Amino acid sequence: QVNKKQSKILTTTWAMKKKADGTYRARLNARGFEQVPGKHFDPNSISSPVVTDVAIRVVLVLSIIFGWSSHLLDIKGAFLQGTFLNGEELYLEVPEGMRQFYGEEVYLLLLKTIYGLKQAAFAFWMALLSMMAKRGFVKSKIDLCVYYRWIGMELVVWISWIDDLVILSSTNLSSFSSLVHGLLSITSSSIFSIESEITANTRFRTI
Repeated sequence: QVNKKQSKILTTTWAMKKKADGTYRARLNARGFEQVPGKHFDPNSISSPVVTDVAIRVVLVLSIIFGWSSHLLDIKGAFLQGTFLNGEELYLEVPEGMRQFYGEEVYLLLLKTIYGLKQAAFAFWMALLSMMAKRGFVKSKIDLCVYYRWIGMELVVWISWIDDLVILSSTNLSSFSSLVHGLLSITSSSIFSIESEITANTRFRTI
């Protein structure tokens, strides 16, 4: 039984995208603007950090110098991976197109975040941190979105940009990219190619 006065019931909308084969991909989005700050989400925990340009340049230069191989991973349904960190209890009205399958006064309790919620991006980032910690990766002290792990004499580096991940190392990457499977849903895994020319200035100590 849902107490409408104490529990927040959000409405939803469908986002439709036509695919190349003529079919449509549908994504259910909550109307997050209906959420009340401080009650349904923490205003300080609504955004996900992204890797800085400086960190990207440093890691890519290292990968070129040491001949690291790289893989690009994409997280499937990234904002569906997060959990409610502050015990929020949110309900959805039955989405349009599904109401005929439910009785009246039926609402859906959210067990995980969905697209459109204010806290979805931050909750996903916290889920990513948890996954990295379980696999022995350490978060860099200089960038919130760079993770690393030493395996023997080999250094494995991860860069995250919300739902896109790049893994770099001189060792066999196929075994490391497979570590993510089972903890987060990966929709693609491809080679991340780098074509660059490096010039060094010894006077100004720049690359």
